[in-house]
Amino acid sequence: MAFGNPYGDDWNIALVMDCIEKLANSGVQTITLSDTIGLATATSIREIFKTIMPLYPDIEIGLHIHTHQYNWREKLMRPGKPAAEATTE
Repeated sequence: MAFGNPYGDDWNIALVMDCIEKLANSGVQTITLSDTIGLATATSIREIFKTIMPLYPDIEIGLHIHTHQYNWREKLMRPGKPAAEATTE
């Protein structure tokens, strides 16, 4: 639940970072952040990627989301740039 918790439990970027750190420290080389119920927003995706990408340059970070036809583009793109590239500015 990288982008929220549908069960009412606490969620914040620090929890996500803690999980990523544990995975990185265990030797994981690929991490995919998932949002299978559509809680992610363009802002939350950019914020998380902006935070983790510089900290883990040697780990492949992926994104798996479920979204609606009317808002998928804003979650994945910034004008002319993929979301991951847009977060490194």
